[in-house]
Amino acid sequence: MVAPSKLWQVCSCYELCHTWNTSCVGATLDVAKASYRYSFRTYALFYLVSTLIFHRGIPNIKKLILDILRSTNFLAANAIVFMSSICLFRKMLGRFYTGFAFVPATFASGVAISMEQKSRRPTLALYMATLATELICNILISRGVVRPIKYGEVMLFSLSSAVGLYMFRRGNCLKKDSLSNLKMFVGKDEMFDEWGGCVPESGRYEEVWADRAARQYTQQPSTLTVIRAKLRKLMLRLNNLPKHNYCFHDSSCLSYVLKATVRKFAVGYGIQAVLNLLRALPKIATRPKLLLMALVRRDNFNLALFLGLFVGLFRSVSCLLRWLRDTDSPIHGLIAGGVAGTSSIFFRSTTISLYFASKIIESLLIKGQERGIVPVIPHAESILYAISTATVLNAGVYEPHNIRPAYWSFLLNLTGSYYGKMNRMLIAHLGTGATKLYPDWPVYADASQLNLIDKDGLCARSLQPPSQGV
Repeated sequence: MVAPSKLWQVCSCYELCHTWNTSCVGATLDVAKASYRYSFRTYALFYLVSTLIFHRGIPNIKKLILDILRSTNFLAANAIVFMSSICLFRKMLGRFYTGFAFVPATFASGVAISMEQKSRRPTLALYMATLATELICNILISRGVVRPIKYGEVMLFSLSSAVGLYMFRRGNCLKKDSLSNLKMFVGKDEMFDEWGGCVPESGRYEEVWADRAARQYTQQPSTLTVIRAKLRKLMLRLNNLPKHNYCFHDSSCLSYVLKATVRKFAVGYGIQAVLNLLRALPKIATRPKLLLMALVRRDNFNLALFLGLFVGLFRSVSCLLRWLRDTDSPIHGLIAGGVAGTSSIFFRSTTISLYFASKIIESLLIKGQERGIVPVIPHAESILYAISTATVLNAGVYEPHNIRPAYWSFLLNLTGSYYGKMNRMLIAHLGTGATKLYPDWPVYADASQLNLIDKDGLCARSLQPPSQGV
């Protein structure tokens, strides 16, 4: 009789993988239907929202449709080729081997990424590399190989922030998207241009605001107008406070810090509050209290504090260093960036920390390639995507509990939940915790087609691997 520990190696792909359908082709078609439906819905929404937000003028409808279809094919192909390749490789090799999902997943991901637009490949590769890194960390922690570091994500974010903002202060050292994002957050006053000077914001609006508030006060002497006029007057006083000669912002240092802090605090609160409102929307009709609860949730203020303090700390430390040292230097960005990164303690996220770190590493690699220090690898983004995605998909077979929950939910939606119907009980003895999320035997489509497992799915019945039906 086949030893229970060896059963998974010699069983059919129906018994281990596609338990919902006895046919490999039928199972592939099931996954294809679900993945195309979900992929089209996902990318149609993604491209439509992106077009509405970022596109100016009348969009090119033909290009929009082609982009949606191309990305739909990319995502659906990744799922379809992966699931079908497991069966294909099993037939070619005659049995399953340890890590049997990794090679099919690598092949499927390589095929899929070749279908996507070249402009999107680096972003996808970076995202999957971040996800795979997080997964590997979770695996090492679950195995007891490493111990989790308290506030490790905060330390990583602070280090990445220090390096990233140093490069930001140096000028022309970051990728265009990273540079634009940092400029949006901390302001372009802190960025050095190619000649070594700062790029100041243009225009002073405080006097105009004060005049406008005064006119409104005389025309409409309401309580709100009075408050606004007093706020404008206070802002004008703050703007007239001193600033250092090396500070290139228009207003005083105090005003420069406070305005950005309040603005980003409001943005952070608004983003999280809207997300919470959208989640509560289906239940608000029956439970109106959820509307108020969504607005006062603690996580609204966590994101607000993170964004507000990040910008406020960076600007205040930068100004303070100019006052103390009586000079300006990109080194100030390193120090101020490290201090600002500690604000992530209010919004701790391993995902954000890893993604930020990966963007900085990407910029460093590109800079190294430009200087001839780092070799240029052809199709590097496609290779990175294929290996990273294969790492995640292979873990989806052996230890799905270590995958980020939101991404595991995405994989289930993409495959119509078929990915969760594999018989992980057969590999439970391998010690990966495969059955933590799926502790029961699956319901087979046709118990009479089982070759090595009895009808109750409890033990092996044959010494030989199946010769047909696979």
